[in-house]
Amino acid sequence: QMNPHFIFNTLNGIRGLVDGEHDAEARRQIGRFATLMRSILHNSRQERISLAAEIKTLDDYLRMEQFCQPFSFTYAIHPPENTDLEELSLPPMLLQPFVENAVLHGLSGKKEGGHVEVRFRVRGRRMQCSVTDNGIGRAAAAHRQKNRAPGHKSVALDVTRDRLAALRGRVSMEDKPSGGTVVVLSLPVDTW
Repeated sequence: QMNPHFIFNTLNGIRGLVDGEHDAEARRQIGRFATLMRSILHNSRQERISLAAEIKTLDDYLRMEQFCQPFSFTYAIHPPENTDLEELSLPPMLLQPFVENAVLHGLSGKKEGGHVEVRFRVRGRRMQCSVTDNGIGRAAAAHRQKNRAPGHKSVALDVTRDRLAALRGRVSMEDKPSGGTVVVLSLPVDTW
């Protein structure tokens, strides 16, 4: 499930382009948003999707976040080397909550120079997926969140942990000494 705030922010950003008479850019962002929503709806009905489809959805999501956020950031997605991305499969939307947290909680506390990196590695019969950001770290993000108005309780991490446990996978999270967070998911490799 996509965060409703993300959908609202995207539509609000597009409305701003229309109001500012930036029609060509508004059409481009509407097209990008429509593509992202179609892929999310399609993927959410699947038990497994190709790694190629997951990477495409993450790329589309991060592009939309770049458009929506009031701060700038860069990102990179690194597929596994020497691997056919159509041959590997994984459950959909497994990484998206961690990518979203990296942007919304890690990078939002930085004024500039934010970066998110998603990397996939195949090691034997397991795939390792990492999401790394150079943001403010989990402790600082939790402190900022504590000072905000109560009301929203995120369950994405708990749901993802449950999904990983059912797949015989695991997740680890740690703050980097230089700043930022590294999340590593490990799950069995499935091929089509």
